[in-house]
Amino acid sequence: MSEHPNYAPQQPQGQWQPAYPPAPPVKQQNWFMRHKIITGILSLVVIGTIAGALGGGGNASDPVTIVEGKAFDIRKFAYAAGWKVTSNDFGMELANLKVTNNRGERDGAFVQIKYMKGGEVLATIDCTSDQILPGQTVTLSCFSTDKKPTGHDRITINDTF
Repeated sequence: MSEHPNYAPQQPQGQWQPAYPPAPPVKQQNWFMRHKIITGILSLVVIGTIAGALGGGGNASDPVTIVEGKAFDIRKFAYAAGWKVTSNDFGMELANLKVTNNRGERDGAFVQIKYMKGGEVLATIDCTSDQILPGQTVTLSCFSTDKKPTGHDRITINDTF
């Protein structure tokens, strides 16, 4: 037998190799896939904006100046003349505000009437209806706890939906 045992040759320093090579880098998903909730919310906002734009003339949030008792139209809802705002013990009462649905599909009215002085809102009246069939006329239900103001320079209405 030889005096020198057989040793495996040693690798030079710095040349060590791992038994398993490192995993390849993970390919990250795109931003929309990583943020599914935010993507869903943004999608709903975009769809709502498009639907609102196609739903009839005008933006639902744009106020329209109206004159008490006079007829007016908002987004294919025709409001008849003859309506009147009065005061009562609880605030204001809006009588005889009738609307005809000319939108071509069943829809409900939800409007907000504001008494304005410059950029200041002095009083607000909220009016609603049940669903209205195309061509049908209904009288809105209106309510306000605000007192009828004096000194306003205009009355506006917003079709809030």
